[in-house]
Amino acid sequence: MARTATGVASETTRTDGRPSNLPLFAVPQATRPRPVPPGRPLDDPRLYFNRELSWIDFNWRVLFQALDPRVPLLERVRFLAITSTNLDEFFRKRYGGLKRQEAAGVRQLSPDGRTPTEQLRLIREALRPMYDCMYRLWREELRPALAREAGVQVLDYEQLDEAQRRYLARYFEEQIFPVLTPLAVDPGHPFPLISNLSLSLAVLLRHPKQGTEHFARVKVPTDRGRWVPLEEPLHFVPLEEVVRHHLPEVFRGMEVQGAWAFRITRNADVRRAEEEAEDLIAMIAEELRERRFAPVVRMEVEHTMPDRVRRLLMEELELDPEDLFEVDGPINLGDCQALAELDLPAFRYEPGSPSFPRRSCTRARRRISRRSSTSCGSATCSCTILRVVYGQRAAFSGRGRRRSARAGHQTDALPHLQRFAHHEGAHAGGRARQAGGRARRGQGPLRRREQHRMGSAA
Repeated sequence: MARTATGVASETTRTDGRPSNLPLFAVPQATRPRPVPPGRPLDDPRLYFNRELSWIDFNWRVLFQALDPRVPLLERVRFLAITSTNLDEFFRKRYGGLKRQEAAGVRQLSPDGRTPTEQLRLIREALRPMYDCMYRLWREELRPALAREAGVQVLDYEQLDEAQRRYLARYFEEQIFPVLTPLAVDPGHPFPLISNLSLSLAVLLRHPKQGTEHFARVKVPTDRGRWVPLEEPLHFVPLEEVVRHHLPEVFRGMEVQGAWAFRITRNADVRRAEEEAEDLIAMIAEELRERRFAPVVRMEVEHTMPDRVRRLLMEELELDPEDLFEVDGPINLGDCQALAELDLPAFRYEPGSPSFPRRSCTRARRRISRRSSTSCGSATCSCTILRVVYGQRAAFSGRGRRRSARAGHQTDALPHLQRFAHHEGAHAGGRARQAGGRARRGQGPLRRREQHRMGSAA
């Protein structure tokens, strides 16, 4: 179970070198040490942390970068977006894998001695405080700070004036309305297939003459961008807000009673034995098709969605109530990455210029000069070591690329390349031996491609 988040006062150092008392955030922990009697063997489950809960602790540390007021503003927005996209991947793979094990009745315990059902319960308890923290941070800190400090206004539709609303009406008619695909649900039209991680609107409609109530789903076309720019610079409106307030034009002749955003996440933990597959491409294509129809493992809804609409969605999607996550803000904060990419360098980290310590470079040149002057591999290897140690990956110039290409054709560069690629080569060699064994036995795609080439040549 996750610990509650508390604010603590800590003495930190400001950019001018003077101490300053800033309210810092005590990062919650999903993992907790369990008491272990002395003398227990190393296979005792209480000695180990759960893998999934440890990942949640890692994501808390990512979110802490967005909570830290010492981080530049746009970088804080970026870390918030990274936290959200990390959660999407976690639910698709790790959470989805545990759901699959629970549905299959797997009783095997994890290394820390927990069943899939127990792990799912602990994950839900640990993630709900993270959801609350993420959206509270966006509502109360980052969004107001963007408007106050950077002039970036993320507006609700109710905050717009008449000129801005007329502009959005034209934008909706020209850019959004032609690509909308509303789908109604009735006895003649079953519940539509909702794609993974797609933002949708659940719409309640009423027939004005018959008095009957209907349900429809409208997919929000976020492939054109989540934030609709206004005519004023750095002024944006969420796309779902624009679609929501122009639904009467989509459902003409019906009364729109309400529309609420939601998003689902489907299980992506579809496992296949790649070594036994005769056609790897066909196996991957089949796996991608299965992901489209995979079970839903999470649904995010707006906090204002009525209970009857939630029950309808959960029933149609065969979702457990524990897998419903209510948010107070824009669903999918990962789209805030686009705001972090705005051209406002004053609110980002200063770009780093690649440089090497003078003493280390001198020693490297001396070692290189003792060797053959034509040995490009030695020079490339020494520079690579320096770049890895000091993190100067962006300083790989055109001359360095050409030198690496020449080094690939020299025999004296082989020992250096082997030393750096030993780990990757071990795995690649194992796969190559397996593929070669299948080809010698007349199996696998390698053998079929060889036969195809021989038939073409004949």
